[in-house]
Amino acid sequence: MGPFIVPFFLTHEGCPHRCLYCDQRRSGGGRAARLQPEEVAHRLEAGLASPRLGLGRRVEAAFYGGTFTALPRSRQEDFLQAVRPFLADGRVHGVRVSTRPDALEEDEVAFLKGQGVTAVEIGAPSMDDAILERAWRGHGAAEVMAAAGRVRTAGMRLGLQLLPGLPGEDRASLRATLEAALALFPDEVRLYPALVFRGTGLDRLFLGGAYRPWTLEEAVGLLAWMHFRLTRAGVRVIRIGLQDSPELLAGLRAGPHHPALGHLVRSAVYARALARTLRRRPALEKTAVVQVAPADWSEALGPGRSHLERLGRAFCLDVLRIEADARLSRSRFRWQGEEYDVYAA
Repeated sequence: MGPFIVPFFLTHEGCPHRCLYCDQRRSGGGRAARLQPEEVAHRLEAGLASPRLGLGRRVEAAFYGGTFTALPRSRQEDFLQAVRPFLADGRVHGVRVSTRPDALEEDEVAFLKGQGVTAVEIGAPSMDDAILERAWRGHGAAEVMAAAGRVRTAGMRLGLQLLPGLPGEDRASLRATLEAALALFPDEVRLYPALVFRGTGLDRLFLGGAYRPWTLEEAVGLLAWMHFRLTRAGVRVIRIGLQDSPELLAGLRAGPHHPALGHLVRSAVYARALARTLRRRPALEKTAVVQVAPADWSEALGPGRSHLERLGRAFCLDVLRIEADARLSRSRFRWQGEEYDVYAA
């Protein structure tokens, strides 16, 4: 299980300009008021009192949105100092910040390390310079690579936030971006397929017919491939798609948003793993019973139990049954007495 995150949103703060696709008031849940350092302690106390926090679970304070390391150093310090008492008494175990790669020079990384920051998430929409230029990012892939190296050298956890599906990206570019991201050895990755928010530069391209976002079906298939590759390489995918909110839905023009996108993607990965295994069955065998970990059961069944029908039809099965077995760990399933890994080749 991942850490219990107490989030703080700094909507557009520190950003040198507005990127083509960005509207953090929509994507970040609509917070308009400027976060004050005095709020941090109160909200950490509230988070620590949450019934969702299990015994022994790691707790992290996280500063999202904006460009944290481009804030005035004094404002960064005010936020981080507000967390320090919780780190000192052991109730909070780490701090993460999200930022741009071109705001992570060596002195900034050293400052973060000295202030108790344990994880840095770098916005890396693409690793293709042409796509980054079209997205008005103001930096190239070289800056991402350099910043990632500084974070790793400092001994902090490295996260990447990828934005697949931007204008100009094709399958070859997406594949190159994933390979370049893997070469940075991130600990964590977030996958945010590009969405069209009203009033953004991407919205103007969409309305003018110059941009077509992924369909939901395309997004699920391509994200499943990315999720498989990342997980198989030991990289933890900590988020797929933006969190649903009334603000997001009100501002969304187009694109592959779904409130359970992560579930759909992991379910697609599971379906591929089951298909790879069922291909080994004798052609005349008309029954297959698969045991899965209880936590994976809904993903193995698929949305609306669709995997039972689709896989049963594909392999000419009269009966396909998927059962929960508490002896199995997540991402492991058993067929005909042999265990398999969902993320095996």
